[in-house]
Amino acid sequence: MFKGCKAVAISTGGQCKRRALPGSRYCYAHVEKVPLLLGAAAGALLSLLVAEVYRSFVPSEESRRITALQQTLDPFVDLARNKYPDLDTQVALKRLRANLDEVRELAEPPRLSLHSHEVQRTPEGLLVLITFTRTKDVPLGSLEYVAGLPTTSTEKILEFRPALTSMNVRMQLSKDGKVARLSFDLSGSRGPRIKLLLSGPTAVRVQGNHNLEPFTIDVR
Repeated sequence: MFKGCKAVAISTGGQCKRRALPGSRYCYAHVEKVPLLLGAAAGALLSLLVAEVYRSFVPSEESRRITALQQTLDPFVDLARNKYPDLDTQVALKRLRANLDEVRELAEPPRLSLHSHEVQRTPEGLLVLITFTRTKDVPLGSLEYVAGLPTTSTEKILEFRPALTSMNVRMQLSKDGKVARLSFDLSGSRGPRIKLLLSGPTAVRVQGNHNLEPFTIDVR
């Protein structure tokens, strides 16, 4: 059973028939407005305070990421300031980044890429001379190549060898003549060249070490 408002209506002289507000003797029409407004304001202020305290003690995901990134960058900032004490921090960081990029480039191993190829007709078949370029003028050491023909091809690999004087030359040819493996040591800083002798016109796919991108040559 609900509690009725204890106020007396001026128009009828009888008790107000509205329901009393929870915790009060009067309905919303007869209750004093000032305490209600003060209570609402106090509640809103308390909510804001609680939210701010929560954010202070429980950081957001974004705040945690920023903090982690700052901790990662702090050693680099200290290094840049120590190496270039007379420069602004941002300028020092850019100078340090340039130095690191230069060191990384020097530390990268040389990479090979296809430079050119030419096909010569011989009494034995088609001879393909393949020339490579490299990113750095340094000795390449051991070189490894694999040449393969399509399974649908009726031709065979007859020979696979380096075109320049090399050491420790090793060549393996599959029984069906479809796949050949070549390895050798190239002295000095010359660019590598290889010779591939095929029985006839066919496509051949070549791959190798030193980050060489595999490529296919249509030999005709």
